[in-house]
Amino acid sequence: MDFGEVKAALKKLCKKWDERFLCPVLSTHMDITAWPVDEKEGGPATISASELLTSSIAAAASSPEEAAKLVANHQIGMRVKHDGSKFVFPAADCALLPVHHSSAEELSRLLCLDLVDAMGGAGALRGRGMRSIKVALIETPRQEARYCLSLVDA
Repeated sequence: MDFGEVKAALKKLCKKWDERFLCPVLSTHMDITAWPVDEKEGGPATISASELLTSSIAAAASSPEEAAKLVANHQIGMRVKHDGSKFVFPAADCALLPVHHSSAEELSRLLCLDLVDAMGGAGALRGRGMRSIKVALIETPRQEARYCLSLVDA
């Protein structure tokens, strides 16, 4: 396996998350909604972020990141409520991720699965002799999360 290919694919994937709010759209602890910025908040166009991933706006999108681009082009804002606080972000500043929490554990899993897809899928990697792939996200020197995916059973 040419690690230059892996490095290029990882760099591209990480760039989608860099300098963005990692928005866990499947969260049950946050109230995440999207709405047109020129409409009154809470109006009829307000939809939840998880619905956004399957809404008509996102229907043409192939990924949550692509949905965020479409949303940004339609001037959609993201509102996040959590523990009594409210935050509002331009959609272009959000990476809409299909996770429950933006924890290192969930992010390492998502990054691993996205990397496999970016490299052509499990079958393509098996065909190149790979048996498994492991991604580690390191937050601090002794705090990290790892996700390992067997490509033999995939």
